[in-house]
Amino acid sequence: MDEQVSVVIPIYNAADYLEACLNAVCAQSHSKVEIILVNDGSTDGTQAIIDRYSRYDARVKAIETENHGVSEARNTGIENAGGKYITFIDADDIPNMDLIEKYVEAKNGFGNEAALVLTGMNWYNARNKGKKYENHILAEADGYEMGKRYLLGKNKTHYLVWLMLFNFVTNKMYDLEAIKRNGIRFRRDIKNGEDLTFNLDYMKKVPGGYGVINEPLYRYIRRTEASLSLSYYEGCIEHTRAIYQDLYDFVSAQEGCTEDDKLVIAATGFTDWVSRLTALYYCKDCGQNCRLRYRRIRKEVNSPEFKRILEEIFKAGKISKIRYKTLKTGDFRLFIILRWFYRIFK
Repeated sequence: MDEQVSVVIPIYNAADYLEACLNAVCAQSHSKVEIILVNDGSTDGTQAIIDRYSRYDARVKAIETENHGVSEARNTGIENAGGKYITFIDADDIPNMDLIEKYVEAKNGFGNEAALVLTGMNWYNARNKGKKYENHILAEADGYEMGKRYLLGKNKTHYLVWLMLFNFVTNKMYDLEAIKRNGIRFRRDIKNGEDLTFNLDYMKKVPGGYGVINEPLYRYIRRTEASLSLSYYEGCIEHTRAIYQDLYDFVSAQEGCTEDDKLVIAATGFTDWVSRLTALYYCKDCGQNCRLRYRRIRKEVNSPEFKRILEEIFKAGKISKIRYKTLKTGDFRLFIILRWFYRIFK
């Protein structure tokens, strides 16, 4: 239980909520941690908060860089980390105070059979009027119990993707030496899906499966500000399709993979594809006027690939009938109207 764990926290203009995160991290019941705070060029009061915590807690290592984005900030954390294991926490989230202790306990129990250890997540959605809290854990309906630990093989990747447990790095503890030995890093050119790509690269190169702590020990907070899930940058649509094709190929290569397993990945990738198109629809500063943006969207939703995947996932029951019907028309504005009504009344 004396293994040191490196905790990397990338920070950008987080003065309004950073202290809540750092209080939870500094109070971890597993005391042998190094806390690496990477200030990614913040312009608010973030650095003053970092300075205060680093003065009073010798475990805190403060690094200040120019703004290069979350991927480069995490890579800086990796380069400066010296623990046996490493975990990533976002500055606006709050981990349970026994999270790292339970990570280490689980890893010691699973040994080399687990390439990494992951925990369930509690999502707090400030934008949802009716359902602010939602736990993401292995489902009881699938035979799993809350509070227990499970070892899942790589052939369960599709299941973890469906539960939104594979897609993040913030609910996982990794072998740091394996990351450095294999040259695994976050891609700077990807701003949506960088977590998923990192996890896929890691699982391709590190032997073992997933050690799962079936408790929601990490609180992921979706705030009222604009989310990256609805941001657009040039190339993001192509990146999204490429990432999910890579994931599809990985899942397809696993022993015992079924057509339904593949359809889970296809449906998840399709949802992200639509999210990127939605981001393009609303984008005001991407150098394209409304007419050009909509022409690009219309070309995508009327492409043979888009229509083929839409039909496949609808037949498999992995998309709602109303979403299917609006997207099938090829008129993306109908989908946007539906989405608007859903966000207003949910």
